[in-house]
Amino acid sequence: MKQEKWYVRAYKSRPIQYTVFGVVIVGLIYFIGRQAGRGSFSDYKPKSLPEDPNWSPDIYVEEAWSVLNGLFTLASDKEELFLKLIGLSDRQLTSIYNLYNSRYGKQDGYTLTKKMDAEWNVFWTSKRNDLVKRMRNLGLN
Repeated sequence: MKQEKWYVRAYKSRPIQYTVFGVVIVGLIYFIGRQAGRGSFSDYKPKSLPEDPNWSPDIYVEEAWSVLNGLFTLASDKEELFLKLIGLSDRQLTSIYNLYNSRYGKQDGYTLTKKMDAEWNVFWTSKRNDLVKRMRNLGLN
């Protein structure tokens, strides 16, 4: 009688079949949801602001992109960005939000507020939560 290979016997086990089936289902849900969410950013409308010719948000926007988009960015770099942003006026913060979203929002499907809120590599005492709460109170979701 021919002996079955170890992986054939392992796959015949019900717990392993359920685990494989569950992983496949979760993976499908993840990828379908990710594809469905890609087009949801198209309804972004910039908030109106008075112009201030003496200030430009470009430096902050580029720093936010590099810090929030980096795979191996240190939590201290993120905290430094959050501290810079929380010290700005509401008008300046809105200007940064608008410029960030117009440049990078469609690339990854996140607004600046959602991108910061999704960060997990931050300090426990991070100012991120305060900044995200402030931005949401300004209507910058």
